[in-house]
Amino acid sequence: MRIITHKLPQKLISLALALIIYFIATADQRATSERSYEVPVQVVDASPNASQRDVSDIPKTVRVTLSGPLNRLETLEADRIEVMLDVSNQPTGRFQSKLEVLEPSGTRLVGFTPQVVTGLIDQVVTVRFPVRVTHLNSSDDTLLRFTSNPNQVQITGPQNRVESIVNVITQPVTYEENNVRQVSLIPIDNQGHEVLDVRLMPRSVQVSRIDLGQLPVKTVPLKLAVSNDNFEVLSATFNPREVRVMGTPENLSKIDSVEATVPLKAGTYATQARLNLPEGYTALDRVSVTLSVKAKSTQQ
Repeated sequence: MRIITHKLPQKLISLALALIIYFIATADQRATSERSYEVPVQVVDASPNASQRDVSDIPKTVRVTLSGPLNRLETLEADRIEVMLDVSNQPTGRFQSKLEVLEPSGTRLVGFTPQVVTGLIDQVVTVRFPVRVTHLNSSDDTLLRFTSNPNQVQITGPQNRVESIVNVITQPVTYEENNVRQVSLIPIDNQGHEVLDVRLMPRSVQVSRIDLGQLPVKTVPLKLAVSNDNFEVLSATFNPREVRVMGTPENLSKIDSVEATVPLKAGTYATQARLNLPEGYTALDRVSVTLSVKAKSTQQ
């Protein structure tokens, strides 16, 4: 007791000072705060055919707000928070489901948004497409030919995306004569846009340029052939403005222009032109025409 009571006032003062210093030093650790995080959504699919199903059209991240000690929130990474979307019992098609959030230890979940998401569950399909070679070469008198190896590609993905693909083209590049290049493949839809979120096997092919030699080719202007007297063509713009024609040297010396026929209707529109070439001539270009047409008055 003598040891305990010896200089007891001084000891009590020292203990009080130590407690004050401790509480001041640990104030940040004990302070409670809130912080929000953008957390990726994890899809859970425990259905028997999960490998043949694809989930799309859902938010990539969810905003999660947690509360807890300030130093805990400041060091917490978003990947330590779990946001799960369970679609195990959802049938194929559009769906709506609640999300589940698991907060890390030492924190409390304040809220998250969105809490309910909609999406699409689609069957995963695999199809094969031929490879179409596109290039940036231009030649007036040489017929270019290209081969790809392999000449087909396998595409796997959600059925709605795969069915939107109309062509698989090579990345447009320039090829030198007898040149082989490894080029990437691009799946495109009917509007020429790249179709994303599908897997290509292979993702690239080897393209070879094979020239068929110099050919008798002549570039001539285009003329519009009007075959319907009920309409008046106000303007016509060809693309390209000239066409390359292949034939014998004797035949080419006799041709100075090519007439193009198009279907006529009132309005402004673009359409493909049909080139009127005699036997013995071959056009090397496809031609489109942008037209402005009005109907003629039927009054006498």
